[in-house]
Amino acid sequence: MRGANALLPGRGFETQLLHAPQQAVIAFLSAVPLRPLGAEEVDIDDASGRFLAGDITAREDVPLVARSTMDGFAIASAQTPGTFRVVGVARISKPWPERLVTGEALQVPTGGVIPHGGDCVVPIEDSNAKDGTITVDRALLPRDCIAAAGEDIAAGTLVLPAGRRVGAPEISVLATLGYARVPVFQQPLFGVLSGGDELIEVRESVTPGKVRDSNRYAVAAALRAMGARVRHFPIVRDDERECARALRDALEQCDALAMSGGSSVGQLDFTPRAIASLGSPGVVVHGLRVKPGKPTVLGGAGGKPVLGLPGNPASALMILLAVGAPIVAALTGARRRESEVAFPLGAPVDKRAGWTWFLPVTLQEADGRCVAMPLPMRSSWSSLLARSAGFIVLGEDIEHVDAGTEVGVRFFREAY
Repeated sequence: MRGANALLPGRGFETQLLHAPQQAVIAFLSAVPLRPLGAEEVDIDDASGRFLAGDITAREDVPLVARSTMDGFAIASAQTPGTFRVVGVARISKPWPERLVTGEALQVPTGGVIPHGGDCVVPIEDSNAKDGTITVDRALLPRDCIAAAGEDIAAGTLVLPAGRRVGAPEISVLATLGYARVPVFQQPLFGVLSGGDELIEVRESVTPGKVRDSNRYAVAAALRAMGARVRHFPIVRDDERECARALRDALEQCDALAMSGGSSVGQLDFTPRAIASLGSPGVVVHGLRVKPGKPTVLGGAGGKPVLGLPGNPASALMILLAVGAPIVAALTGARRRESEVAFPLGAPVDKRAGWTWFLPVTLQEADGRCVAMPLPMRSSWSSLLARSAGFIVLGEDIEHVDAGTEVGVRFFREAY
């Protein structure tokens, strides 16, 4: 496999053998085919944040019958302009039982059912009421101020496709259509680990040579936002046997793993060998033509993916979003769409040809417009992505981008 053999003894990565990010994902999914774990039904109040395991279709028209969109009077449009006798006042919960005949009007509230014989509503403020009659001075059209039956949702319509993430708007539709139980995909359980003798727990005090394990919590938060469940495992020390044992034990308990650190080619970078020891196919990709995140490992065993993320904080999160997200989506059942918003670039960028860059940007006001301002590419900064609004993708063919060029910004908040 190209990416798994992209190392030269004593010289590190061989650039020409590295995968581009998209190639890496394709290669990985070919070697480790993934699909959602299965479906289950949950109560509608527990469906938020989950991914639909089946298409949601409308069981009836919404609204079921024609309703008024204004407080006013239901009349026949063909009789306008004209004067109408008000025959009664409809309640919103009780349809008027009689049919309107020529010259009759029924007072209706917003949301009230339109009686037979009426095909439009004249708002109260547009009518002249006197002695039990109303006068309409202008011609109205059928369906004026009316929501027709099925106007919102027609019976049998596909409303929410499988793979759609359930949020407040989706909950509203599900409740409207009577889905008290919602079919959703099971949530995969990701084991999250970090490796390195320099790591200490978050509650411990920092001393020279030690750093708090921020990656494990950041990666866990990102995975939860992507729709997975997470289980934390202890820090893995710089020992090859311990690393292999920790990954093997975690993989037995989880559907997938994400480990940060130890993924490069240094003397203490044991993650690739530990992944290879888990079983077939082992390491599928090791090293990407990307900045940040070159020392990325994609592997698997027993049909379970194992993501070896870089140890630098910004690199770990960026790779999880840009490269790992499609792999996570394959397990959660999510329908992924890369969404971008165009902004002019606030400063010129020069980059290395043949490499993909994921460049963090902030949004700033400049000369009366909002621009995407590139940030320094400091992958070791824990704060880099927190300072960023999102990132832009600069492909392999790009070497220079002028200030003012329109670029597509992918927002972190949408992904995490």
